[in-house]
Amino acid sequence: NGEAWHATIIRRLKDEVTMDEFEAAFQENPFGSLPLTIQLGGPDLAPGLQSDALFQFEPGDYVVVDNWTEPPRMQPFSVIAGDEVADSLPEATVTVEMREHEFVLPATIVAGPQWWSFHNTGEAVHQAGIAQLAPDKTVEDIVSWFDSEDGPPPWEDVAFWNVMSPGQQSWGQVDLPPGDYLLLDYLPDFTNEGLPNFMLGMAEEFT
Repeated sequence: NGEAWHATIIRRLKDEVTMDEFEAAFQENPFGSLPLTIQLGGPDLAPGLQSDALFQFEPGDYVVVDNWTEPPRMQPFSVIAGDEVADSLPEATVTVEMREHEFVLPATIVAGPQWWSFHNTGEAVHQAGIAQLAPDKTVEDIVSWFDSEDGPPPWEDVAFWNVMSPGQQSWGQVDLPPGDYLLLDYLPDFTNEGLPNFMLGMAEEFT
């Protein structure tokens, strides 16, 4: 609920990190606190929308983070071991693989609500932003706009799966109407002068 976009980012604290240490680092620099946690992903949600998601939790200390608020907010929670057997994983009709510097996904996807599987098989953190290009615009126009920020953006974000650490896999419900889309990774690659990953190849078109 609300009048603005909000994020749901699930992060598991590494074993050697205390919650006090994480909170201090997060308050100082939310992005700089990433090395203290394992990122499991999660959806961004436009006003009035909701989304189902599934994560494979291990016992430990976690936080759910919203980067859209100012300042960014977080809520800690813990996962304990249990005897119950988890239900089977969702049968994803779309699988998105993230790695340096490309996305691997079907070129054509059926419209409508369905489970997507997001899997980071690379060696760095990645994310998957789903966008629609403005008429007659290309990926090159997005790159040019980031250089100048002149005029309206040549694309519109319509859905988002948040930052994931290497080796992580999670699932989310995505509902897209028919159209032409792009998958983009906006995160910087600090091994390439901090350029956004989509400028290095992580911008994949699909229909």
